[in-house]
Amino acid sequence: MQNFFLDLETSDPDDIFALALLATHPRSNLLGVTVHPGGEDQVGLVKFVLESLGKVLIPVGAGSPKDLRTRVSEFHYRWLGNTPQEKPDGSATEVIEDVLKKNERVHLVTGAALTNIARVNHPTFSTWTCQGGFAGSNIMPPETQLPKFAGLLTCPTFNLNGDPKAALKLLDLKFTEIKTRRMVPKSICHGVFWGPEFNKKVPQGSHFGLDMIKRGMKVYFERHPQGKALHDVIAAVAAIETTLGSWVRVEPYRQEGKWGCRHTEDPNAPEILTSFNQDVFFETLSQ
Repeated sequence: MQNFFLDLETSDPDDIFALALLATHPRSNLLGVTVHPGGEDQVGLVKFVLESLGKVLIPVGAGSPKDLRTRVSEFHYRWLGNTPQEKPDGSATEVIEDVLKKNERVHLVTGAALTNIARVNHPTFSTWTCQGGFAGSNIMPPETQLPKFAGLLTCPTFNLNGDPKAALKLLDLKFTEIKTRRMVPKSICHGVFWGPEFNKKVPQGSHFGLDMIKRGMKVYFERHPQGKALHDVIAAVAAIETTLGSWVRVEPYRQEGKWGCRHTEDPNAPEILTSFNQDVFFETLSQ
């Protein structure tokens, strides 16, 4: 079992699915959650899910929203009902610092803009798995390249572009406070779908979070019968089981609003996922 900390947003179903997975997976000890940007509707949604899973003691921190507009997708309300608004247990910085002070070897998983993490003076997580970034044709093996990305070296990616300055700071080769940094790029995520047939294969009763995801996907299929490309769920599974695929050490960069990476031998550099093993994914998910 590993100690995990999750930073998420709520505009897409994936983040809450990743929350459900990390909250109850038998190899995960979820110690805290932070929400970006951190509106009370977002905090209420996260606390509702944790309470539903019997995890009421996990603290929830929030960032600093610039306005009061809702950032919870309509899907979540169709799935879970009208979840209440709630106040956080502290600011994102306070919750992160408290968890790091009280625990050793905490593995950070991020599925949002990296604002909350970059604001911490010393985010001394032992490991960081980031959903975001792009591995282009200079990085991806030919047999794993998706046709939609063939020949591309750079591409916009949602989470990193949510706060580019924070992303560049935390992914810089000179940033060494987090010793192990891994990226799960859209060049992998856009090729993995959770469809109705896959949903049927996923066992019922393995753990409560997985059962919640299965119910959520059934609601998603009502309007998207083809299924959903996975993002944060892949990052969560990759954090639990690193043999999910092959990792290559890279130097990430941003150019004209798009992200790419270059090969490097620098031992401090982040690693990026360049292949995906469906069997390992299913076995890890279903444990």
